[in-house]
Amino acid sequence: MGEFIEIAAKGGAFQAFLSLPAAGTGPGVVVLPEIYNVNDWVRAVCDLYSEAGYVALAPDVFWRHEPNLYMAYNPENQQRGRKLATELDTELALDDLDACFSFLRKSSHTNGKVGVVGYCLGGQLAYLSATRRNPDASSVYYGTRIQHHVHEARTIRCPTDIHFGELDQSVPVSAAAEIEAVTKDMPHVSVYVYEQAPHAFGRFGHPPYRPGASGLALQRTHDLFSKALR
Repeated sequence: MGEFIEIAAKGGAFQAFLSLPAAGTGPGVVVLPEIYNVNDWVRAVCDLYSEAGYVALAPDVFWRHEPNLYMAYNPENQQRGRKLATELDTELALDDLDACFSFLRKSSHTNGKVGVVGYCLGGQLAYLSATRRNPDASSVYYGTRIQHHVHEARTIRCPTDIHFGELDQSVPVSAAAEIEAVTKDMPHVSVYVYEQAPHAFGRFGHPPYRPGASGLALQRTHDLFSKALR
């Protein structure tokens, strides 16, 4: 349904996968990928959001290191993706995210509002975008290293949902309670913990997908975006 386009950025340009709704217009949503980058699954997520009426855009987060590298799920690519994630310059990645926000806000296909949803590495960036940048809403799925940025939660300005898996071995569930404590007086921030859910529970079509937790998190994200973006 979608296609790759180019987005201008500091120091060059990067690919991003764009999926338009049938109506041709709608709110914008930036889909931030796992360490496997904009692979087939992330493109399917974009199509899922476009089917729900959003203009979905997924940027190549590793373009400054290995552009257009979109990896299948296997142990070799897991190690490759982890290495690239450790080399990622977070502030430059957030600058690239700003470029996506700007592109969507200026696009004739959108209403000028833009949300962000991210998974794993993308969840970390979605969280930091809510604390440091200016999306209109953010949905954070099991953001890696989020436990190191708990103190930043108090600077979240936009409506934000943060999703944790109870059995996540990559993102400690203790961070959920810590963020809840920081944001207890911030009604625009919601923290959810999904029972018996591991890391990547939202990865439909691939293990370790958990349909119950994934469906509930998706519904909450749609509710969030419907209120904040439409």
